[in-house]
Amino acid sequence: MAQVWKEREDLDKVDRKIAEIEKCISGQMLRIDRIARNGQDATKAKELLRTYQQSLRTWRERHLLILEEIARQDEPEL
Repeated sequence: MAQVWKEREDLDKVDRKIAEIEKCISGQMLRIDRIARNGQDATKAKELLRTYQQSLRTWRERHLLILEEIARQDEPEL
């Protein structure tokens, strides 16, 4: 149980990173729309969006792993 505080601290950091990436994704989607409206090639912008999305998936997986570890540590010992 002594490590739960560390896991919760890590969870806070991961949550902040997730929020940051979600903000980047929103901004990138707006850029892609603007590029497309201007008739320009949005290929690179879409690639960056996919990278952000993959990063978000990775951070969300980390979030779940931390939650599982917290739950495991919170289980009473038999």
